[in-house]
Amino acid sequence: MLPRDAKLGVQNTREMLLAETLLRDTTHRLNSVALPWPDGYPVPRLGLPNKGFAPDYFRFGSYSFGSRRLRDVMALPENVVQHVPIELISGGEAVRDQDYRLLRVVAMQPAVDLDRSECEIEERISLVTGQPFKIMKNVVRFVLLDGLQPRTEVFCIEEICSRILGVDAFAERVLRAGCTGGSSMRSTTCSPARAWNAIAPPTASPNGASVTSTEPHPGQYARKTRLHTRPRLALRLW
Repeated sequence: MLPRDAKLGVQNTREMLLAETLLRDTTHRLNSVALPWPDGYPVPRLGLPNKGFAPDYFRFGSYSFGSRRLRDVMALPENVVQHVPIELISGGEAVRDQDYRLLRVVAMQPAVDLDRSECEIEERISLVTGQPFKIMKNVVRFVLLDGLQPRTEVFCIEEICSRILGVDAFAERVLRAGCTGGSSMRSTTCSPARAWNAIAPPTASPNGASVTSTEPHPGQYARKTRLHTRPRLALRLW
């Protein structure tokens, strides 16, 4: 909905991308999208519709936004999730009541067994650190590490920083609050940490319904498939 109108969405995307590049270069970290947003950096100039749009969670490009209700329900410290003020340049009363903030999950830890995952592995040399690193491409299935234990209720996957894992207790807390704007897919596990939820933006089916889920499979993994989900099950996969 937002990209169809040039006046909607993040209006200073280029400024934000340059700031991300500066953050990566000054910290010598590849995964700058999971680093805390420093004071003094540009904030998103966000244009939203005047009516018909006020979810608790949504994404525009690589940026996530959450409502005040979502922040209250998450109840996580800033070393796990950071909520950055924005400049709202358009939006109706329902939008303003949501009091949106830029949402950055800054907790991160290794989680993926690269050798057992179904994907292409490409080795590169970092222009920032000069060190070799591996990236996952064309991911069909990612397999979680055996014995994986969460350090926080929700965190970015170090190997795929665009994907977030959260324990069931976190997902269920958000679900019970009735927050809207996403859904979740469940992963299975053989480790003592029995249940995880992979968090990512929902996709849309031809009739507009959110679609995403997982299939039963031996071992410990998360795999994207297609399944219609009911609106009340939203916000378990962002």
